Amino acid sequence: MMPLVSFLPRLGHHKRKTLLALLCLLIAPISVFAVAEAGSFYRAAYDDLNIIVDGKLDEAEWSRASAYSNFVIVEPDTLEQPKYRTEYKFIYTDKGLYVGAYLQQPKETHVFWLTSRDGGGGNSNRDNIGVILDTSGEGRYGYWFNLALGGSISDGTLLPERQFSRKWDGAWDGASSSTEEAWYGEMFIPWSILSMPKGTSTRQIGISLRREVAHLSEAWQWPHIPRTQSRFMSDLPKVELEAVSPKQSLSIVPYASVTADGIDKRIKNKVGTGLYWRPTSNYQLMATLTPDFGSVESDDVIVNLSAFETFFPEKRLFFQEGQEIFETSPRADPRNNRQPLILLHTRRIGGSAREPDNPLDADIESIEESKPIDLLGAVKFNGQFDTMRFGLLAAVEDDIRFDADLNGQDMVLRQSGSDYGVVRVLYEDTPDGKFRGLGWMSTIAHHADGDAMVHSSDIHYLSKTGAWKVDSQLIYSDIDGQQNGAGGFIDMHYQPRQGLDHSLSLELFDSHLDINDLGFQVRNDVRGFRYAFGLNKSNLNRVRNYAMELSLDQKWNHKYQTVDSGIFIHQRVTLNNLINMNLNVGYFPGIYDDISSDGNGTFKFVNQTFTGLNINSDASKRWSMGLGLRRGSEDIGGHNYGGTLALTWRPGNKLTMSASLEYMKRKGWLLHQDDRDFTTFNAKFWQPSLNLDYFFTAKHQFKIALQWVGVSAVENEFFVTPERAGKLIEVGRTPGAETDDFSISSLNIQVRYRWELAPLSDLFLVYTRTADPDTTSSRGFGGLFSDALSEPLGEQLVLKLRYRLGS
Repeated sequence: MMPLVSFLPRLGHHKRKTLLALLCLLIAPISVFAVAEAGSFYRAAYDDLNIIVDGKLDEAEWSRASAYSNFVIVEPDTLEQPKYRTEYKFIYTDKGLYVGAYLQQPKETHVFWLTSRDGGGGNSNRDNIGVILDTSGEGRYGYWFNLALGGSISDGTLLPERQFSRKWDGAWDGASSSTEEAWYGEMFIPWSILSMPKGTSTRQIGISLRREVAHLSEAWQWPHIPRTQSRFMSDLPKVELEAVSPKQSLSIVPYASVTADGIDKRIKNKVGTGLYWRPTSNYQLMATLTPDFGSVESDDVIVNLSAFETFFPEKRLFFQEGQEIFETSPRADPRNNRQPLILLHTRRIGGSAREPDNPLDADIESIEESKPIDLLGAVKFNGQFDTMRFGLLAAVEDDIRFDADLNGQDMVLRQSGSDYGVVRVLYEDTPDGKFRGLGWMSTIAHHADGDAMVHSSDIHYLSKTGAWKVDSQLIYSDIDGQQNGAGGFIDMHYQPRQGLDHSLSLELFDSHLDINDLGFQVRNDVRGFRYAFGLNKSNLNRVRNYAMELSLDQKWNHKYQTVDSGIFIHQRVTLNNLINMNLNVGYFPGIYDDISSDGNGTFKFVNQTFTGLNINSDASKRWSMGLGLRRGSEDIGGHNYGGTLALTWRPGNKLTMSASLEYMKRKGWLLHQDDRDFTTFNAKFWQPSLNLDYFFTAKHQFKIALQWVGVSAVENEFFVTPERAGKLIEVGRTPGAETDDFSISSLNIQVRYRWELAPLSDLFLVYTRTADPDTTSSRGFGGLFSDALSEPLGEQLVLKLRYRLGS
């Protein structure tokens, strides 16, 4: 892997001009605020402690620890004194950190629902507490830990300033209990699961404490830093710890699984192991051998007939662990970006196989084309020294076979698996209360038919006051030495005061940039800008909170044809009765579509509008609901409208039932058929979903989930692309041609039992059934659903046991 500069002489004149323009974008000042001290925690000898993590705090040691109780309301960001008293206490040893919390609150106001680990987002508002630890001590990286009333836990990582991620799962413990006047929370967090700088006699860590009170729909926090302020992680108070230098830790996680496949009538047994070794607190080696990424989690059912790829998040434990070092900018977070840009999208590893050599043009069934590739193994090594952090990743796929048919005769096609490698280095510094970072990342995907390499550099800056924040990145790609591309962006945020935000993004990606062998980018060949103005106010006369964002987008391709343009207004209002309302209004001038025809011409859309309204009730109640309405324009004329209704019912603390129903009707839905041909359709969409979660305890879950998408589309008008970019040309229907009518019926059913035997040790029993029957004509929805039930594409029953052994 060669440095980016070594490729410059090989580039053409226009490529060098592109890179020079991008380097100019990167020129920006490069910046953490002088932090307050949080005091110290009570230190004890681990062998002398008799603490049992049961949520009761009845051990004598807790009486010796100082209490942190200076909380204020940060959501909404009034910074007023809260209604109930909150006390946190801390005891630490050379092994780990004990956290105890006393949370005054009358029992009749307690709100708790049991959820799976890292569950409870979205429609589940419940009482919980949280601790954030900046283990770098300099606002560079950290971890968060949440404990809900009832014992459900969640955790993850944190990067500057508020880049929270749920991808990481640590081996820690938490429990809760309640009385008539309060509830209690207790945690034990081993130092050995956390990344830290190399140990010294004393070290400092940043800390933040949080409490959420569901029946008030409020969040209380210490220190007093609301979300409407730009700095957070950099301003966390520091706690000094003595003699905390974790020794090496080793965990081995073997697994065994049995999979019964109902389609090919086979039973597959598999064993493998994972290894997690920390020789010191600042290095970690992770490896997995013949990993089993079986069907214990399933993706949402999504129908995408556009030319743009759908993003699916990573759910495999090995690739989630230690992943934050490979995230090169906030654009890598798909939750906050409509079009994420990710250099390492680990779903590419062990994903669908590349198309095999097929010189005889044998028929391969869709179930064969979509099946994932097994991994032989993968290894990841992360670490840090002084102000430098690094990450290394390598993965090797197994070869794959495809069952095919050639003129009625069975045959087997084979394809070699791919190999992957990633190198990431990040320098971070905090001079004079500023934050600045400089990173480099290189990736390679080695396929049987060629290699794909990507090199990238990134810059990050946060000013001393937090008013200015800058993230920028340069990217270069090389596809088997035949296609070289470059691009980059700069994202600038300016917050002159609390609750007021300006952001400006500039980007330039040439038409040859391609990172999608191992990364994710929606499209290349784009240059343009996005400006957004944000306003957030709380405790107004008639509403609890009001937030508004006005954004303007304008992007062109290399021919300076507009490919993205629009003015968008998003408004969110929280009423005093805790009902949330979201209003979205957009206007999109006619743009050019240079992607959908698959290289067969460029055509122009008409001007379009969009209006959407969503209303959600208080999610802390046993009954809650959401209602959504939308209306918009189609690409070349016509309209669409629809709505969503969602209901959640919690008859008890252990059972949650939810259902949603989405309907949409489209008149003039434009789809590419073949070559230059396009057809518009009049279509109807139905998308119901059902979920049932029952928890025997916080560690025993039974879950039933059903998702179905049905589409019925009838052809309307026929078009071809123009010779030169312009409007599509309407043509008549070809006499005798087959109809373009079609239907879609996509189903996913999963029934799952999970028993958490110990931290990161689980027993799974999972039944999964998927369906996507072939339909070439428009049909009624009852028949479509019946087809999906009776014609499964996949059916599996998986029994899997994994158990964590070691320190």
